[in-house]
Amino acid sequence: MNLERRSFGPIAGPPSKRVTVLDGERFVMRATVSAEDAERTARQRIQEGVLRPADSHRAEIEAARLVWIPLWRVEVEVDGLHLGLRALRDTSGAVRGVLPTGGPVHDAEVGLVLGRRLLPIDPSGRVRVEPHDLVPWVHGASSEGEWIDADVARDEAEHEVARALRKRAVPSKALYSNLEVRVRSAALVHLPCWLRRYRYEGDASGSRVEECHVAIHAGTGEVVSERHPPAWRAVAGRLRGLLRRG
Repeated sequence: MNLERRSFGPIAGPPSKRVTVLDGERFVMRATVSAEDAERTARQRIQEGVLRPADSHRAEIEAARLVWIPLWRVEVEVDGLHLGLRALRDTSGAVRGVLPTGGPVHDAEVGLVLGRRLLPIDPSGRVRVEPHDLVPWVHGASSEGEWIDADVARDEAEHEVARALRKRAVPSKALYSNLEVRVRSAALVHLPCWLRRYRYEGDASGSRVEECHVAIHAGTGEVVSERHPPAWRAVAGRLRGLLRRG
């Protein structure tokens, strides 16, 4: 049996809800990395290095498959002010007064939000999406690969990015804040990824089968999402092997 060509089934089930995305808000990124290059990179991430199990070559690895993962790209900015108080202490630690803190606030953020709930592949924390990378989406323009529909609405993504920016802009100890958060733009971007999933059962998996993956940006070749057996177990397994041989 050729383990590398065995299918692992669908990547995602049906979306939890349907969301409306206008054509002018939907974009794709170009896929230029070959399946062969992606498979080679993924194999290195799966099998090489001391943080991978010594018996990782026995893992059941799926062939690379192209998946289009939805990401909301949201640009927000914040203006306002925050005020607080800082205690002034003498050399003994006693409070001798207070000092006003804070002042005007201006900040901006470009946030990425995974557009699909309960998806085990999340590249939002590793990938950068610049405006010049975006290609307008055309219905039916590409049938290659597996397209994953979004079930996160635009307003949900905007709220998540705005909340993160507000939290960053105002210290947790602020006594008063008055902020205006504005959304400058929002776009649903379908990111092409070469995905290799694998099942591992061995020294580093304990008594269960580990469901793992490596996802590679099909435009840059960078690894943007991965899950492997616990590194501490892999290292412990390697040490046990060395002790047995010794």
